[in-house]
Amino acid sequence: MKVLSVQPPMMDSSPRMQHALSSAAQFSPAQSPKAAAQEDREEECAADGPAEAEEDEQEQGVSEQAEQVEEQEPERELEGDTVLTVDCLCPTPEIIQTELDSSSAHLVWSDPHYAPGVSEMEDVPPPLQIHRFEVDWTQVTDPGDPIKEEDWRPLPSGDVDTQDVKVAGLRPGHTYAVRVRPVLDWEDVDQDNWDIHTLPSKPAIFTTLPSVPSQIKPPVLVSRERKALKVKWAFPDEPGGPDMQISYSLFVSPPPTDHGGMADPEGFVQVYSGDEPSFKLQRLLPGQRYTFWVMAWNQVGCSERGLPATFSTQATVPSQPSPPVAVKSNETSVSLYWKAPPNNGSEITSYTLERDEGCAVGQQPQTSGTGSSFCLAYAGPLLCAQVKGLHSGFRYRFRLRAHNSEGSSYWSECLTAATAATLPSCPMMPTVINTTRTSATVSWALPQNDGGAQIVYHQVELQALSRPAVDLMGPDWMQTFEGTTMGCTFMNLRPGCTYRARMRCANSSGWGAFCFPVELATAADVPDAPGPPAIQEGGTNSLIVQWHPPLHNGGARITRYHLELTPLPGSTFSPSPMVLHLSQQHQHQQLAATASLPQHLPQSPIPPPSPLPSSPIHPMPSH
Repeated sequence: MKVLSVQPPMMDSSPRMQHALSSAAQFSPAQSPKAAAQEDREEECAADGPAEAEEDEQEQGVSEQAEQVEEQEPERELEGDTVLTVDCLCPTPEIIQTELDSSSAHLVWSDPHYAPGVSEMEDVPPPLQIHRFEVDWTQVTDPGDPIKEEDWRPLPSGDVDTQDVKVAGLRPGHTYAVRVRPVLDWEDVDQDNWDIHTLPSKPAIFTTLPSVPSQIKPPVLVSRERKALKVKWAFPDEPGGPDMQISYSLFVSPPPTDHGGMADPEGFVQVYSGDEPSFKLQRLLPGQRYTFWVMAWNQVGCSERGLPATFSTQATVPSQPSPPVAVKSNETSVSLYWKAPPNNGSEITSYTLERDEGCAVGQQPQTSGTGSSFCLAYAGPLLCAQVKGLHSGFRYRFRLRAHNSEGSSYWSECLTAATAATLPSCPMMPTVINTTRTSATVSWALPQNDGGAQIVYHQVELQALSRPAVDLMGPDWMQTFEGTTMGCTFMNLRPGCTYRARMRCANSSGWGAFCFPVELATAADVPDAPGPPAIQEGGTNSLIVQWHPPLHNGGARITRYHLELTPLPGSTFSPSPMVLHLSQQHQHQQLAATASLPQHLPQSPIPPPSPLPSSPIHPMPSH
């Protein structure tokens, strides 16, 4: 089995590399690869001179790594074949300077090859098949110091399958070393006869470009007073490179009271520039909120704008709030809202809303003692409230104040708001003042609640209860009066009849409810005339006469009837008047009487009763 170490040619066109390639013709299997390599280096040193001596020493140091591999792989006999070790390494990656920035570097390397002279061996090794490349990197403090094996670490992104890689996540202005190692594909290699080893390349050392400092974190508050704030801030996480001189600029909004400079479009002004990471800003307003941010700068330039932080000077009580605003109202409530006043450094925890006792429109507010009497209407953290339980049509005054941990603000100016007027309440039952046979007089008082508006009209309705009155007026309520006086007289009523009267009041919102009705009765009078008599039956010396009772008894029970007979012309009969006393059974029936009469008197049927004459009611208000 042949054991080889693989080195691809370096991507370099120097005379030294050309000489190394030309020496391949002098290499033979009888000559030790190690001795041939040593001879080549001596010749190169003589040709290149002192200027290349330092670089040759570095290459010699890398070749020592190959010697260690040779020591680990001594010559041995396998199946009668000699085991050979060829000293060779991978090339150093070439840095593309145009793509080197402050946080990354782009590295490129060429194809790995066997060392010069391997192709002249008696047994030529198989062609190299590269599977992938292992890339290691490390940060270098001093480029002249050797790099320990334990300092190398693989790229976080893993191995690569191309011949270039971009190493990212580097710090600005720092020095790094990178090396690569090829990983072979063994699919087409006769592993019984060949054991090919690969070694890492010589490290490529480079330094990233410096940059501006990283963004400054928000300042923190050190101390605060009523008119001063002291803040400090941390050193930037990335200063932009080693040995960078960091300075700071502090900006604040709103500006202090004595600052005369121009503010930027966002209202910030610069109040400090220097090397110290803290500053005490004075001549501020008490209870005022101020926003700070810091920008760092070094020899390269300025960082981006730092993260802001807001602090308040020593807190005071809230400012006087504006008067509340009424958004809507109904008959018994008013809804209000208000804006939060400046809290002056301490969050507002609650509000107190008070109202006075209220007064009707056109009246003066009630006072007690030295001023108006106010009572609590709302207490809480909300910016709105609905005040209930108010009188309709009343004007109320409202005032507001705010509270925080430092105390209470001044009371706001008063807001005057009125509830909506509603319908008046039901008045008391009217009072009957006087009645006659055909009239009645009633009066009334104002309702206890006028609905928040002045009573402007009164309306009275009358309803008949007795049958004669119903026949005249009908059974429904009839409006008989509407006006501003407090009483009225009903005229053209039926004597001896019963009626009901009710009334209601109206304000600017409309008519209220009717009161409970009062009954009234006119004085009794003589009854109406009964129906005409008719002869029902006659005999030789008697007649049966019938008639209808009167339609209205005048408001009293009919006690008797008076029947008179008159002889016809030419008759010699002279009857006397007849008086009939009404019995209980005749109260609701046709009445009849029997009288002794001469024979052969004419008979006729009883005609239907004729209706009584009627007249409309013309009520008139009392004076």
